[in-house]
Amino acid sequence: MRCGLACALAVLIYVPAAAGAPPLVSVQATPAVGEAPPRVTFTAGGDAASYHWDFGDGVLAEGRIVGHTYAAGRWTATLTARSAEGETAMQTIAVTAYGLSPSRRRIRCGTGAARCSGAPSFPPSAESPSL
Repeated sequence: MRCGLACALAVLIYVPAAAGAPPLVSVQATPAVGEAPPRVTFTAGGDAASYHWDFGDGVLAEGRIVGHTYAAGRWTATLTARSAEGETAMQTIAVTAYGLSPSRRRIRCGTGAARCSGAPSFPPSAESPSL
């Protein structure tokens, strides 16, 4: 059977294009470990068209280089990178903020102090919680 140009065009029209490859990405967190509350800079490397960060504590950001401040704890940040063709790749990185966050720092009082600066106060009828 001779079809020539018509068959060649039909093959080009009906053969789907190959799917794009996901972007190649890497992540870095500086510092990855620090005293709470650390200000962490996240850097994405690679060939993606867009970068979406989920810091693991309900906060999101967009961009190749972003910053985030963590409360005390162990956290996992997730980068989702998208290529120009819409393919995605994900990378995660762990962040540890040790110690106590400012709102949870210990209250120190002098011996015999009737009231401590920053300590919670209770009305006379309420009982202090046991610690």
